[in-house]
Amino acid sequence: MFEQLSEEFIEALQRQFGKRLRAQRKKLKLSQTDFAIKVGMSRGSIANFELGLGNPPLILVYSLAYKCGCEISDLIPTMTDVYKDEIFIEKLVQSELKRNTDLDFQSILSIINKLK
Repeated sequence: MFEQLSEEFIEALQRQFGKRLRAQRKKLKLSQTDFAIKVGMSRGSIANFELGLGNPPLILVYSLAYKCGCEISDLIPTMTDVYKDEIFIEKLVQSELKRNTDLDFQSILSIINKLK
């Protein structure tokens, strides 16, 4: 059965997508406004995606890759990218600390190192 992704994972995925989209835009040496015109979107939508806000449909991600002249894999983060997201790691550690107050410093470092 399919296990639902955690809210923290989805947020990290969105942040990492935004970083990759921004990198592609900068590679093209375009402002958000010029990039928005190129891809047929509003500047606000581009800004939101780059900030990790919103959940673009897969067909839009393909369209963005095509219009950027890149592969979709240049925009879609890997699982490793998501698991290395600093905010994601911080939230996981906080969650572990809340669930298990007996964790010592070495256990916390171990959790962090497993994620890196």
